[in-house]
Amino acid sequence: MAGGGGVLCWSPNHHLFLFYSDGVLSSSSSSSSSSVRPPMAAAQNSPTSTLDQDRQAAARVERLWQQFFSDPSQWRDARFDKGNPEAPDFKHKTARKSLWINNRFSPSWLQEKLATLTLQAPQQAASPSSSSLSTSQISSSPASRTKQLWEEFFSDPSQWWDTRSDKKNPKFPDFKHKTAKKALWIHNRLNPPWVHARLAAMVEGQQQGQSGSSTPESAGRVVRTEQLWKEFFSDPSQWWDNRFIKKSPKYPDFKHKSTHEGLWIEGWLTPDWVKAKMTTMPLVQIQSDGGLTSWSPDLNVSKLCQEGRLKEALHMVELMVQQNIQAPINTYACLLKWCTRKKALAEDHGQGEEAIILYQQMQQTGIVPDKVAFVVVLKACSRIAALEQGKQLHSDIIRSGFESDLIVGNTLIDMYAKCGCIEGARGVFNKLNERDVVSWNAMIAGYAQQGLAEEALAMYEQMKQEGVQPDNVTYLVLLKACASTAALEQGKQLHAHIIRSGFELDVSVGSALVDMYAKCGHIEHARQVFDNMSERNVVSWNAMMTGYAQQRLGKDALDLYEQMKEEGVQPDNVTYVVLLKACANIAAMEQGKLLHSHIIRSGFEADVIVGNTLVDMYAKCGSIKDACEVFNKMNERNVVSWNAMLAGYAQQGLGKDALALYEQMKQEGVQPDNVTYPVLLKACASIAALEQGKQLHSHIIRSGFESNVIVGSALVDMYAKCGRIKKAHKVFNNMHERNVVSWNALIAGYAYEGLCMEALDLYEQMKQEGMQPDNVTYVVLLKACARVASLEQGKQLHSDIIASGLENDASVGNTLVDMYAKCGCIEMACEVFNKINERNVVSWNAMIGGYAQQGLGKEALALYEQMKQEGVQPDNVTYVVLVNACARTEALEEGKQLHSDVIRSGFESDVIVGSALVDMYAKCGCIEHARQMFNKMSAPDVASWNALIAGYAQQGLGKEALALYDQMKQEGVQPDSVTYVVLLKACASIAALEQGKQLHSHIVRRGFELDVIVGSAIVDMYAKCGCIEDAREVFDNLHERDVVAWNAMIAGSAQQGRGKEALTLLEQMQSKGTKPNASTYIGVLTACSRSGLVDEGCRLFDSMCNNHGVTPTVDHYACMVDLLCRAGRLADAEDFINKMPIQPNAVVWMTLLAAARIHHNVEIGRRTFDCVVKLEPKNAAAYVLLSNIYAEAGRRDEVAKIRQQMKTAGLNKNAWVQLDRS
Repeated sequence: MAGGGGVLCWSPNHHLFLFYSDGVLSSSSSSSSSSVRPPMAAAQNSPTSTLDQDRQAAARVERLWQQFFSDPSQWRDARFDKGNPEAPDFKHKTARKSLWINNRFSPSWLQEKLATLTLQAPQQAASPSSSSLSTSQISSSPASRTKQLWEEFFSDPSQWWDTRSDKKNPKFPDFKHKTAKKALWIHNRLNPPWVHARLAAMVEGQQQGQSGSSTPESAGRVVRTEQLWKEFFSDPSQWWDNRFIKKSPKYPDFKHKSTHEGLWIEGWLTPDWVKAKMTTMPLVQIQSDGGLTSWSPDLNVSKLCQEGRLKEALHMVELMVQQNIQAPINTYACLLKWCTRKKALAEDHGQGEEAIILYQQMQQTGIVPDKVAFVVVLKACSRIAALEQGKQLHSDIIRSGFESDLIVGNTLIDMYAKCGCIEGARGVFNKLNERDVVSWNAMIAGYAQQGLAEEALAMYEQMKQEGVQPDNVTYLVLLKACASTAALEQGKQLHAHIIRSGFELDVSVGSALVDMYAKCGHIEHARQVFDNMSERNVVSWNAMMTGYAQQRLGKDALDLYEQMKEEGVQPDNVTYVVLLKACANIAAMEQGKLLHSHIIRSGFEADVIVGNTLVDMYAKCGSIKDACEVFNKMNERNVVSWNAMLAGYAQQGLGKDALALYEQMKQEGVQPDNVTYPVLLKACASIAALEQGKQLHSHIIRSGFESNVIVGSALVDMYAKCGRIKKAHKVFNNMHERNVVSWNALIAGYAYEGLCMEALDLYEQMKQEGMQPDNVTYVVLLKACARVASLEQGKQLHSDIIASGLENDASVGNTLVDMYAKCGCIEMACEVFNKINERNVVSWNAMIGGYAQQGLGKEALALYEQMKQEGVQPDNVTYVVLVNACARTEALEEGKQLHSDVIRSGFESDVIVGSALVDMYAKCGCIEHARQMFNKMSAPDVASWNALIAGYAQQGLGKEALALYDQMKQEGVQPDSVTYVVLLKACASIAALEQGKQLHSHIVRRGFELDVIVGSAIVDMYAKCGCIEDAREVFDNLHERDVVAWNAMIAGSAQQGRGKEALTLLEQMQSKGTKPNASTYIGVLTACSRSGLVDEGCRLFDSMCNNHGVTPTVDHYACMVDLLCRAGRLADAEDFINKMPIQPNAVVWMTLLAAARIHHNVEIGRRTFDCVVKLEPKNAAAYVLLSNIYAEAGRRDEVAKIRQQMKTAGLNKNAWVQLDRS
């Protein structure tokens, strides 16, 4: 069933249509129904008759009603809270199923069956006293119910609230009952036709003699309202204008000064002619002599401000001054308040300055400012950091005698603090005769804003000593100070105070605690506070996600985002900014694209900050095209937007495009900042654009950015890479401040020029000046030694590297291997290679290249075989070094030799051989060679296309694979089942749901839907794209299901955390005679782990081993350990690992160690740590986890021992940073 009272049907092209209860297809006539047929008819050639369609629809409806009556508790009664009569009467709570009572396909026995059934009413639809719905209620229609409510309203309107003038959303009701949960909408399509006439008659006072239209009381109110409006227009001076100062739309717009009667412009009793009269009334009346006379200037200015016409309001005051008309102080107060609105100031339209000018104008016209004026102008100074004007105001306040006023004093403190003058703030604070919590908060906030966390905390202690009770603002400010300085211990103390003060339940304080712990590097504590919060708002979620993103835990941040949506919390622009940064950090472009679609649907795409972050995310993920598309669509672009786009071009080596964009940036009047210039200089360096670099240097000098250390370092790097090493050194010498990046840039410049000794001299000078070299320094110097075969200097650098603890750095280790190999010291190269803990393809290439350079071909080939045995995929450098490559890791050499043989044998033009060569190069990651081979083929067949499409898909280039598919069709080559399987995998890998749906339609039209392999691929695609319901629908319609299809469905359920559904699928799989394999049980055990189904998971594992003959792998054991750890059963998990018949790897032990950290189990943590370091002595994470366990247990001596062990193990400095934070 589908929404709108209809039956869901399928069109021949696999799109959905709706049959409504009157036989209409969507918005078309019933005649169009002949083109609709059920899902299974889509693959048939003969049309299905309308009668057959009706029969099938009726049968489906009857089955649904039978399901409903078998268990009504699984259905939600939506009849009395649906806003649309076409919406369903009953909706299933979990599945996508709906029912309509008045559907033309409903069975004949339905009404009789409903009459015998009593349904529980939903809480939101039922009155407090109702517990069930009667048969009469079941049969009543929404239209009759609406008519009944309107009759009730007109019988006594005084029992209803009129919310039309103050409702913030047009979906909100126009009238709400004061006691019962009843609501009415004037423009509801269910309204009786007489509603509008009755309302108009009620407003115009024509109710007399009309039965049931209104009471005499309401008629009198209409007459009285019209009379009051006439009195208002006859003499407006007798009325207070409250439009500007009222805090709620329920308050009157005008209030009589003596009778206190109120008038509302948007009131439903207000006559129609009032609005017209208001718009025609002149704000400033022209006298016969050309002068001006003021008519309630405060009213006029207030009205203009409320309408957003601030410039006109300011102009009116200027006209009054020019005509010597005295404006009352209310006029200036009104303008001042509007000029200092935060939103206006944030947009930098100069309203802060306008407020100060208005204040000066008040003084010039002889008007003495009152307390409110001073407070407003002080706030304006705070927001635009106008310290001098603030000091002048302070002098005026002293002369006016307001300095002792508490509110003015507090605002003065805030002004000085926000302007960076903390001494001035403290001076005012000390002079206050009376200080409240706001005074203390302002002073504490001032210290915190200046990064003076210790002073802020000292002020907090003094505050408590003087008996002033902190409030939630106090704790917010202090927690922010602790977060900014990573003062964890002080933050923990504050946490204890917050608990004692009872503010832990305050959502803003809780959010600040999460933020503090996250910024102090204690993400576990942050999550614990977050999970314990009784109430969480979007700020709370943002704080937790920001913590994950800052710790580069992008996946955790994205998982939390999904949980946030599941709990019904609406993300805001900050949410998306944080998540996009997390995606950029881990290069998760597919998740970034998914977020982009959410942003569009949420309406945040126009937000400039969100837009900037989108550009940055796409650029950092390597998709410059998408970044450019987002950038071009931005309605508003600031310097950050341009910087993000420029950086994207520079990162992709598109220096010319970056420089062209810079010219466009200048033409549009956007001023570059200190971020713009380093990006542009990097672009110039990448393409050796010396002249453009020189021009940029001139711009930098004129802009005053030459003294910036980042800009200076970028200048050194640009000149060095453009071959102007002397100029680079000159810039370096003129730098007032130099960091390690500056030194590295100049050293690299000398190294690239082959000036090894000069580079080494700079290295010595660097150390003498107390600058600590980093891994980049050593990589650059080792390359310089390798270039000139300077073995002795290389050995000396090797000693320095060991002393600095950087030997285990992957880039340094690879460069050491390369240096020794190129210097002819193959034994030392081999020794360093064997000591590298994590060897990547660069490590292998360096060693293989070393053997090749020494003419040791056999050794190179042997190392290549070892490389494949260790699972490292060769790249194009490997193929060049070995002169051979292969599609399969065990025969790459033979593959390249085979290609040579093929060319010599003249078989290269053979289509089958050509297709095999395309496949070989593609699977080895050489997609360029594969495409070249493909382009050489005179008549590629479907197998050739499939091989190249598969190559793109395997490389994660889903878009390219789909584009090649389109080209394939254009050239008249018909896809086969293999084509669709490959393409569906490509869509699944990049979560390209829309393309996957299009492919599904093509598959149906081509008749491949019944192919079991294709069907399984469709299920897998929908599941991996997160559409588990669509995956289930396809799965249920498969005529034949193999183990791949079942595994895809189970894995999709596990991915969505649907453990019980995964278990049900396993039972169905076995009952259908399909034997589960190892992958099946990994999916089911993962589902149990994520859903907390411990007993079921244990039972399944035993059954897998004992009853189904599946030998557990280390992955199965890892799933079981994770299952037990998530349930807090650490002892069972440890015992389980110890009894494993195979050797547990470090991942298994690390799972237990992480759980020991969460559950504060010191003993298990210590034993597990020992097992981890036996397998991986350099596993820094294990040291950090154990250190955290000891620290939380208060065992500081043990923490010190761990530190010493790390030092002995020579772990890198990143691990030290983590340990220090713990």
